[in-house]
Amino acid sequence: PCNHAALQPCNHAGLQPCSPAALRVRDWNRTQPGLPLRVCRWEPPSECGKLKKPKPPPEGPEADFFRCRAAVRELGKMKNAEVFRVPVDWQALGLVDYLEVVTRPMDLGTIGARLDDSAAGYGSALEVQADLDLIWANAQLYNQEGSWVSKAAVAMKAAADKRMAPIVAASQARLDVAVAATAAAEVAAAAEVAA
Repeated sequence: PCNHAALQPCNHAGLQPCSPAALRVRDWNRTQPGLPLRVCRWEPPSECGKLKKPKPPPEGPEADFFRCRAAVRELGKMKNAEVFRVPVDWQALGLVDYLEVVTRPMDLGTIGARLDDSAAGYGSALEVQADLDLIWANAQLYNQEGSWVSKAAVAMKAAADKRMAPIVAASQARLDVAVAATAAAEVAAAAEVAA
């Protein structure tokens, strides 16, 4: 049974009495008799009643990795992702030829771990996309066309491409700008040497 009666209304003692948080909670509790009381989750008076702003996503390559992590987590939660979340346990499954066919195994868990590990991480979102593509290619290479694993790989590839397209485009655009700047600097240096 529900124990909403056990909830105590927030007394807002110590909060700024006119803060939007205090007013919203107070108004809800006054105007909704019989419904569960809302509990105030706002900052104590030491924060002067101001709400903490959410941390903005990082800029540049960090933003790409932030979004890549989110995309990989979303992919891992999908219905078809079950077989792609962890490395293939080829020994337990009796797939003795797996490593002969699949020379570079990859899975979502490994990608997630590399994204979390800055030392062994990725250089760009393009590398993340390449590893995602490797997962689906490995699944289609080892499993027969039309098998449920192959079909799941096709569905996951479509979902991954959709989620990763804007991230890869942003990363590629930054890479193109960096390459153009490097080329321009080399041309300027060569012209200076020639002069």
